Amino acid sequence: LDCDYEFLSSLTYNQARIQKPICITTNKAFTHGQRQRLNFFKKIDNLIEIDFYGKNNISSLFRTYKGPPERSPEHPRDKFILRDYNVSFSIENGKRRNFFTRTQESMLCWTMPIYWGCPNLEDFFPEFSYRYVNIEEKITPEYLAHLTRPVEKNELLALEESRNLILRKYNFFPFIDNILKDL
Repeated sequence: LDCDYEFLSSLTYNQARIQKPICITTNKAFTHGQRQRLNFFKKIDNLIEIDFYGKNNISSLFRTYKGPPERSPEHPRDKFILRDYNVSFSIENGKRRNFFTRTQESMLCWTMPIYWGCPNLEDFFPEFSYRYVNIEEKITPEYLAHLTRPVEKNELLALEESRNLILRKYNFFPFIDNILKDL
């Protein structure tokens, strides 16, 4: 996200959100995990309404492609368009312990990530601050409806806690500050 700390820390939850999910992705398929992610997105594109954003090279892959997220006139700040949505698909390039990159942008925008990747994400974020999806299993429209439901109050509280962890603990400067305090 192209936003500074002060802006993100003062951002509040906006209830007027688009209820269908968003997905910001690429067409990269070099690794096994990238191919899994792309195949999963192609499957769900046929099961639910979802707004896909990404570079122009994905326009032929998804029926509901909306364009590059950073080119939106309402949101010139890169992926800040996430803020307009209730939930987002946040799928990693693979499944690795202690490694996650796809959750933070959604969480910082108060958007519930529907996540696959780090199998121990609960070691870093509260349980209800994300919804885990297993892209390696068969996905039904009913299950997708459950995953993309409106954010509940307990999830919103967990999302707030996750935002604080990202901003005040996992962010680069607080992280370095904590290391220095331990010396």
